[in-house]
Amino acid sequence: GGKIVLAYLSIGEAEDYRGYWIPEWVDLGFSDPDRPEWLVRENPDWPGNYKVKYLHPDWQDIVISYLDRIIDQGFDGIYMDIVDGYWYWSNEATAAGETEQLASVEEAADRMVDFITAIASHSRINRGISDFILCPQNGSFIVHDSSSVRASAYWSAIDAIGAEDTFFYGDLDEDNPYNPQNDVILNLDSFVAAGKKVLATDYLSAGNNADIDTFYGLCKAHGFIPFAGSRNLDSLRINPGHEPD
Repeated sequence: GGKIVLAYLSIGEAEDYRGYWIPEWVDLGFSDPDRPEWLVRENPDWPGNYKVKYLHPDWQDIVISYLDRIIDQGFDGIYMDIVDGYWYWSNEATAAGETEQLASVEEAADRMVDFITAIASHSRINRGISDFILCPQNGSFIVHDSSSVRASAYWSAIDAIGAEDTFFYGDLDEDNPYNPQNDVILNLDSFVAAGKKVLATDYLSAGNNADIDTFYGLCKAHGFIPFAGSRNLDSLRINPGHEPD
């Protein structure tokens, strides 16, 4: 139908509903030799999602294998989630009981950029798809947290960025009051300035027309591409008065 279609791919967490998952992993203790070295604790906020050591070669092999399936199915690119997983390993891992933690935010960010540039190289060079699209989800601060060399590589690798809860941020699943993440928005402005598309998603219920109008107006002012939908993202909602071009 002439549309650009991206496949979701989590690169910073494992999900127990994916084809690579072996159910028996959950019952194995952390010291069990049959438990993958890269697999760590379940994300308490998202049952069925597990923290991973994203720099472990076995995990990266799984992601590349999954990427090959995506390419073989004809997708135009990937929507990479948990790019901000680097923050966990530089700031939160010890508090969560992990035995390993990277030395600094910069090191953790650099290793995530290395992973993303490897994904870009595999899709565009190894598989020969020069226009394969890479769109990270959130984690925009990686361009500041990484070293200057890695930040430059990151800018070259990605085509766009997805951003959630940009203007209506809060603890509710939907219809948080207007509460812009100003530091994030300022950062996203730099992506626009660099020629990268910013796909902004705020979670506003159908019928919340006043906030939806505000959201679309703000996105237009910043040069973001907006979508107001439900947190489950299980439908493509057309908001009255904001039909896509």
